[in-house]
Amino acid sequence: GWAADGQSLVATGRIPESGPTGIWRVPVDGAAPTLLAPGDRPRGTRLSPSARWLAFYLAFETEPARSGLWVLGTAGEAARLLPAFGSYRWGANDRLYFIPYDGEAQELSLATFDPATGTTEIVRSDEAFPGGIAVNDWSVSPDGVWIVYRSAQDGALWIVPAGGG
Repeated sequence: GWAADGQSLVATGRIPESGPTGIWRVPVDGAAPTLLAPGDRPRGTRLSPSARWLAFYLAFETEPARSGLWVLGTAGEAARLLPAFGSYRWGANDRLYFIPYDGEAQELSLATFDPATGTTEIVRSDEAFPGGIAVNDWSVSPDGVWIVYRSAQDGALWIVPAGGG
């Protein structure tokens, strides 16, 4: 996708052909590309609404500490590893909403990450998503006030407050 300045693309892969793999900023004016984050297989790349930030995850890295959910700035701000991995979506004001994975928890919670400040906050817990979420089917409203999801229990669409808008 396009970086926030509209003058560069954000791409994954190997650029140039003999270079390292990762996430790159590629200026359209022909200037040299910039490696924003190295990684063999960045997955699930999602640009924020302003295109200022990019969320992605790394899995099964040779250095296990590098595996997880990351956010980096498309203008070159360093990548930050979030404190938990989970399903994620961008919301209003470039806040990343994510559902932290906890294999021992009975209920799901919802957290937000603010890439401008680096802060993470749990905004919904204790039955945040009654009935559970079917096959990762959820979305944040454009204003960041609501979450809609498909219930794993009854297949119906449920709307709940995002809690961190």
